[in-house]
Amino acid sequence: MIDELDQLNRVEVELPASAPAVRITAGAGSAGQKTWNLRRPVTLIGSKRPAHIILHANDVSNAHCVIVNTGTEVLLKDLHSSAGTFCNDDRVALTALKDGDVVTVGSYTMQIAIRVPENGKDDSGCGMEFVEPTKFPKPVCVNLEHTDETWDICDAVVLIGRHEFAKIRIDNDEIAPRQAILFLFGNAPAIFDLAGKRTTTLNGGACGITVLHPGDRVGIGPCTLAFNALGASMTDLENDVAAEYSRNASEVACKDEPTAAVPTNRESEPKPDRRPLEHVEEELAKLQKSISESWDCVNRWQEKLKEDAIKLDDTQSSLESRETELEAKDAALRGRLHDLTVYHEQLSEREQDLAKQLAQIQSERDNAGAAQADLIGREGDIAKRNDELKRREHVLAQRWARLLASTCPHCGKQVRPDNGEPAEPGAS
Repeated sequence: MIDELDQLNRVEVELPASAPAVRITAGAGSAGQKTWNLRRPVTLIGSKRPAHIILHANDVSNAHCVIVNTGTEVLLKDLHSSAGTFCNDDRVALTALKDGDVVTVGSYTMQIAIRVPENGKDDSGCGMEFVEPTKFPKPVCVNLEHTDETWDICDAVVLIGRHEFAKIRIDNDEIAPRQAILFLFGNAPAIFDLAGKRTTTLNGGACGITVLHPGDRVGIGPCTLAFNALGASMTDLENDVAAEYSRNASEVACKDEPTAAVPTNRESEPKPDRRPLEHVEEELAKLQKSISESWDCVNRWQEKLKEDAIKLDDTQSSLESRETELEAKDAALRGRLHDLTVYHEQLSEREQDLAKQLAQIQSERDNAGAAQADLIGREGDIAKRNDELKRREHVLAQRWARLLASTCPHCGKQVRPDNGEPAEPGAS
């Protein structure tokens, strides 16, 4: 029971009060600005669940990178993403973050703000030894059980999984490419499950963010990883356990052996127990009954645990089904968003074409207006010329009438045309 409680207490760890406070701001100064306060030791950034910070972009991997708060330092680890992770325009694999750094993940740019509490660690004291923030104080020995595969881990954050560039690579189809990470927390190694599907276990129990102890067994799918003490091999660990077991056995044997001291006073000697045999048998019966009742209670607990395990499995299956549905809906929404983006681009192009056509129509309208004004001017000139012609005709008609009414000064006869009729105006 104590081991179970100890394991439950080790499932999740929290940051100490002296740990740096980290805040991330994406899209600073824009309408879509968003801020996250990182209150956990490990923050996973990716495009899908179970990432803590989800960035919807085609150039962001499902599990792109992690930000690890070791309690004294803040580390950025790229999980071998295709697009890479950049810090201040430099592509990084593992680096320590500082206040004011700019991290680029795909098309997203995020500003990092780090505040160290007043009671936090201060390395500025004279004579203090410098510690590399991206390394373990001593290598961590990891062994793949039932094989000769062993890794000595020095980097403060490493990837565990089937990925070809994973530091602890396990070639098994049941293991995710990015299954978990081994990272430094305080001065001890810790593990964080990236897959989020309960496929990573610690000593047979649940595993979230967990600090590891010497001798712990971490289940990765069908495989098991054995974690030893810092800088120790498996043989050294087994020798230490054997020595501790021998020492405890010796102490118990010494306690059970009778002492050889001879009492000097007869009255101080313990008197032998002279209880009747029936009384002893009664006590044994009571003890057997108590043991039987305890055993029945243990069996009931086991049955209850089995029922709870079945319920948990059903709940897990339901959650996995729901997660699959959510992922399908998310993919459909992302496809719809892509279609809307393409449609918006087409609308923008159509608007530009319509604007060009409108400008062309306006130019043609201006030209037509100028031509119309010119025609109106010419019509005015023609009207003036018609008026002038009418005036001249009227003058000619008057002259002709006077001519017809006049007489010859010599003979006194009225002037007539040669045919005997009055001459028409304009006739010679």
